[in-house]
Amino acid sequence: MPETRRTISITEFRWAYARLSRVTPLVSDCGELCGKSCCKGLDGKAGMYLFPGEEALLSPDWDWLTLEWHLVSEREFCPSWEGRIERVGFVICRGVCPREQRPLACRLFPLVPEPTLDVALDSDAALMCPIARYARIEEIDAGFVQACREVYGLLAQDPLVLDDFLWQSERRRLDARAPWRSLLR
Repeated sequence: MPETRRTISITEFRWAYARLSRVTPLVSDCGELCGKSCCKGLDGKAGMYLFPGEEALLSPDWDWLTLEWHLVSEREFCPSWEGRIERVGFVICRGVCPREQRPLACRLFPLVPEPTLDVALDSDAALMCPIARYARIEEIDAGFVQACREVYGLLAQDPLVLDDFLWQSERRRLDARAPWRSLLR
């Protein structure tokens, strides 16, 4: 008998979008600090992975995005996804997106879930995001932090997403010890 897993419904994704629609990391536009680098990326071709099932909320016909599909077997994804998730949507921004259509990964940036399902600043984002590089979590808007906790808590109800959260957290923990990290201080 095939294994069934708890997945996030379209209604729950809509709730998550709404929960994060009016909160941002800072009370002001944080994109003014860095020239909106999170929307451009380091190479001018920024992209964010979608959570499993989130693609149902996006239209490939929207002119602000390109939707690519990356095969789990051909990229480095959470090992437990192999054989259970075939492909993952990757959204590339073509410039400026309508805020109400942004994927969850954009809305949650630069916070990531911790194994305790609390949130932390994404150390991987420190190369492009001054908030991730210089701020402390206490300096982030409290409403944004709370909304991210709630949304990550919802997403973690899908066991494969929870596996990914734990896997990513372990990768960040190990990477934090890399000698080059001291250059970011």
